[in-house]
Amino acid sequence: METTVNFSSRSSASYLKELDIAKAIGIILVVYGHFYIEFTSKSAPEFAVARVIYLFHMPLFFALTGLTNGIYGKRAASHFKSDLKKLFVPYIIWSFIYLLAIILVRGVIPGKMDKLPGILSERFLAFVTGRGIAPIWFLLALFLGRTVYDLIRRAVSFDKRKSRVLVLLALGAISLVSIAIFKKLSAMLPGTENTAYRYLLITFFRIPLTVFFLIEGECIGRNWAYFKSLKNAGRLFIAIMCGVILAVSEILFHAKFNFHTLDIPSTPLFLLTGTLGTLMILMISLIVAEFEWTKAFESIGRRSFDIMVLHYPPMPFMTALILAEKSFHLPRPYIINTAITVLLCMLISKYFLILFRKRS
Repeated sequence: METTVNFSSRSSASYLKELDIAKAIGIILVVYGHFYIEFTSKSAPEFAVARVIYLFHMPLFFALTGLTNGIYGKRAASHFKSDLKKLFVPYIIWSFIYLLAIILVRGVIPGKMDKLPGILSERFLAFVTGRGIAPIWFLLALFLGRTVYDLIRRAVSFDKRKSRVLVLLALGAISLVSIAIFKKLSAMLPGTENTAYRYLLITFFRIPLTVFFLIEGECIGRNWAYFKSLKNAGRLFIAIMCGVILAVSEILFHAKFNFHTLDIPSTPLFLLTGTLGTLMILMISLIVAEFEWTKAFESIGRRSFDIMVLHYPPMPFMTALILAEKSFHLPRPYIINTAITVLLCMLISKYFLILFRKRS
């Protein structure tokens, strides 16, 4: 039974609202997780919170891209030209902005200039090989993933549930094999002289995982009307069960996944937690969307792309907040830091970046 959205029965805005809220929750977790990962001792108990977030936060954003195809039953089409403009070109531009920011920030902070040549060389290598500078890597990974995803959708009809499930299972199997091959090849290329080759391997072997989560998102989207029909109690139950499994996974395995560097200790676990985390956030977004006070979340969600590329060091927000805390010997208020960072990134997006987009 197909459950794609009927445009005549509901406006698309009511559905996009829920997706914006999901993006908002996702990007807040990304910023929050980065504060923990970058500035918290790994022995601290709260470090487990960051590891739980890393179990699913980037798969969520890939899945949300595929979700819209499933919700609206979009026909197979090539987005290559539009993705070149929206993803590939921004990848190049933002990579150079980050390289410039590294030079400026390390020039200001005492004792940081001596390591600048090595760091700049490594970041430039990450850029040109496609492995990417954090968090800009997401743009190129999505560009490559969507290109393959579109080719699959044009070759295989996703109208039938059986076809979607088979393709998803095939991509899951390919992901398992590709990560295993990646680990073996990387082990054969030790040393700094082979860094470029290892980075190229990351770029290539990240694609199957990316496509898996894109197709997973479409599979969820095809059943969106079912999730919409659930009462909040049902949605909450699903979200809680997903959250419990994520927590248990962290307790049992202590796995810290990094999609960027393809540091995937267990590929089956990553596929599972990425899927469950996505479903959990979507159920929460459906619940939250029914309240009037969610407009702030919608605004954050619409600017999640800009927050993604703006918040991370060497951009000044996180670094400046941590330096301020150290100067005044304050405890690290991660919730406050996350709120300030998201707010500042939103203001830059709304009043500065929009000017360049209007011109283009």
